[in-house]
Amino acid sequence: FTSKKLKGGRISAIMGGCEINLSNADMEAEQMVLDTSSIMSGIDIRVPAHWEVILQASPILGGMEDKTTKPQNPSKKLIIKGSAIMGAVEIKN
Repeated sequence: FTSKKLKGGRISAIMGGCEINLSNADMEAEQMVLDTSSIMSGIDIRVPAHWEVILQASPILGGMEDKTTKPQNPSKKLIIKGSAIMGAVEIKN
């Protein structure tokens, strides 16, 4: 994604996987929400280094992991909501 006007969205993966690369994108507001649903699958999300990631999600027999480097002065906040049921959601820079 290269849009400079992202507003948020929903990502679902069931018995498969997906990779979302937002490293060249930017959000329209100061923060946005991504709702994720991973069922027996994996979701990998890449974000720009100046975004702060906030996880508000529920893993059930799965995992959700923020592997980003925390920015000194974050200019944007990405809120990840949702669930990982026997699956995984991983966020990286």
